[in-house]
Amino acid sequence: MATHNLAVILKNPSNDAEFLLLKQTPPPKFSEDQYDSYVDSDLWDLPSTLLNLQHDHSHSGIVIQGAQSSHNIDLTKFDVQLALTGVLEKLGLTVNDVGEWSLFKYVEEAEFGPEFPVNTVFIMGNLLDGNQNCQGSSERYNEGILQYFDTIDSGWSGSGDPVLYRVVPKCSITCSGLCKWMSTESCLTWLLEVKPCSDRVGPLVVVALINDSLQSAARTLPPTLRYQEYPPGVVVLPMRSKTRKPFLTTNLVIFAPKQVSDTVGDCRFVAHGDALIVDPGCRHEYHEELKQIIACLPEKLIVFVTHHHLDHVEGQFHKVFLSDIM
Repeated sequence: MATHNLAVILKNPSNDAEFLLLKQTPPPKFSEDQYDSYVDSDLWDLPSTLLNLQHDHSHSGIVIQGAQSSHNIDLTKFDVQLALTGVLEKLGLTVNDVGEWSLFKYVEEAEFGPEFPVNTVFIMGNLLDGNQNCQGSSERYNEGILQYFDTIDSGWSGSGDPVLYRVVPKCSITCSGLCKWMSTESCLTWLLEVKPCSDRVGPLVVVALINDSLQSAARTLPPTLRYQEYPPGVVVLPMRSKTRKPFLTTNLVIFAPKQVSDTVGDCRFVAHGDALIVDPGCRHEYHEELKQIIACLPEKLIVFVTHHHLDHVEGQFHKVFLSDIM
C-alpha cells in the first residue's frame, strides 16, 4: 500500500535542455524560538501534487503517452486530470498551454515507515511556443501565494482579512520569483558547489533527472533494493532492525561520492577512505543483503556508528561483514 504524487517536468520550448522548477513553500513554524529563528535558503523542485484514486471510474481527458505500456502503475485508476490541473494552476497555466504528455518515470519510495511510502509518477510535457508568458498573473499579498486573474480584484479570506490582488500584464512566468528555468547542468552546480545561504535543489528533480546521469556507487547496488539517493553520492537505505515500534527499520547511510580527494592532511586521529557507511544495524537475517551492499562499494571503506543501540550496530559484528572490510 502506498500513496502517490504526480510530478511534472515542463520543458522550455525555446531551450530543450531547460525545465521549470517551482520555489517550495517553507515548512510550518514549530512555536519554538530556537527552531523558528532559523531561516533556511530557498528550495526549488519540480511542481507536484497528490495523485488521488478515481472515485467514479470516469475516463480522464488527459492522454499520457507510454502510460498504457507501463507494467509498474495503472494510471487509469488515478484522477490524473485533477492532479495535473492543480499542478499547472500553481504555474498560472492550463492543460491547453502544454502539448503532448508522456510518462517519464515511476519511482517507488523505500519503506522508511511507519507511514506508507510515497511513490511518484513523473510525466513530461512541452510548453507550447508563446506560452512562456502568462496573461493576467497576480500576486496575493497577504499570503505570498501566486494566483492568476483576468482583472484586478479584492475580497476577503476565511480569517476575515482583506485580500488584495495586483495584476501583472503579460509577464514571464519566472518574473514573479516563484518559478525559474533550470537545466541538469545548472542543478548539478547548485548541488556540488554549495555556499552559505545559496539556493537548493529538491529531491524530485534529483531523483528524476540527475541521479541516472551520474556514475555513483549507488548505481551498482542490487536492483531489488529500494533507497533514496539525495544529494548525489549520499544513499539512505532502510534495513530491518531490532528498533522500537512502530518503526521496523534503521537507515543505513552510505556516502560514496564519485570523486574522492587524495588530500587528507594530518590523519593521525582521523580515518579516511573512499566510502563511508553509517549505522549498519540490520538484523542477522539481513546480513547477506548487507554483504551484497558492501561488495558494491570501494574496498577502502570506513564504518561509522552514531551510538551503541543494537539497531545501529548489529550488522558490524557479523563475521561475514567484517571479513569484507578488513
